Amino acid sequence: MPAVFLGVRHHSPACARLVADTVRRLRPAYVLVEGPADLNGRLDELALGHELPIAVFSHYRDERRTATTWTPLCDYSPEWVALREGRAVGAEVLFVDLPSWHPAFELRANRYADAEARYAEATARLCERFGTGSVDALWDGLFEVAPADGLAERLDAYFDLVRGDSEADEGDRAREAYMADWVRAVLAEAGT
Repeated sequence: MPAVFLGVRHHSPACARLVADTVRRLRPAYVLVEGPADLNGRLDELALGHELPIAVFSHYRDERRTATTWTPLCDYSPEWVALREGRAVGAEVLFVDLPSWHPAFELRANRYADAEARYAEATARLCERFGTGSVDALWDGLFEVAPADGLAERLDAYFDLVRGDSEADEGDRAREAYMADWVRAVLAEAGT
């Protein structure tokens, strides 16, 4: 089976449903999730019957710096749903983002939200075009309350439009390269 990529927004119920439906339908051998790869050795702990929401805390310290991050998960987090549904179909589930302590995150207060500032101009234009007062209202109108039919295609179009030709910063380039390495390794392992 070739790789299937789903663009998601963190904590989006619509994206969580799309992830669940896709994993159940395709029953992949691997499910790769945007999450800190240094937690892979402890992913089984996330299946211990926790009452959601939860947050995974990562801490790193050496002579030069201290790094801490939180990875919040709730029942409608696409990442949580990918972990749960991947396990349910017998897939090997892996976090494939840079480790939480990686220097690419040094200047970020929020591992995921800070990257959205890069897309502020594009999302502001979309908000104006659709007559919404915020990115959250835009998102809700386009994805959360819209019919599920064609959701994956609408998400692809949205992310292509929002990201456009904007240049990823050094941290995002490092993250994308790292995740691409995981994808290549898994495809090679699967013989695809």
